[in-house]
Amino acid sequence: MKAAIFYGGKDIRIETVSNPDPEPRQVQVRVRAAGICGSDLHGYHATSVKPGLPRRGGHELTGVVSAISEDVTQFQVGDRVVVEPTVPCGNCPECWNGNYNICSKLKHLGGSDSGGGFGEYMVAPVGNTYLLPDNVTFEAGALAEVYAVAVHALSRVPVQPG
Repeated sequence: MKAAIFYGGKDIRIETVSNPDPEPRQVQVRVRAAGICGSDLHGYHATSVKPGLPRRGGHELTGVVSAISEDVTQFQVGDRVVVEPTVPCGNCPECWNGNYNICSKLKHLGGSDSGGGFGEYMVAPVGNTYLLPDNVTFEAGALAEVYAVAVHALSRVPVQPG
């Protein structure tokens, strides 16, 4: 499959890479839309090489389930999905308190071995995969993380009329 691989400041290459197969409790997603995050832009404009390169980015994405591991029952091939990019450990005090966004062992999809939205396919844990309603376009669904950040920020600020 083809994927955009990030090598450093202003160095992105389209390459042929292996298609990731789902492991237990994972789905393979054929990417239909991927957002370009501010963090993607910061990396693109960076003047120094960062750890973890080369990598495939794209953590804001939607797609269609194209394969599932045999232990997955909540999704079927052909389901429209949106992928949540943060993968908390579930076993630290932050996670136990519901603050998975500050998990001490937090991992991110997009840039890891699972791939990311800047490739034709990626794999994601079932716990990070959600059905995308038919009335939501793939492009709008790819912005789900952006919407969530805005809603969370507004929920924490005591905004008053006037």
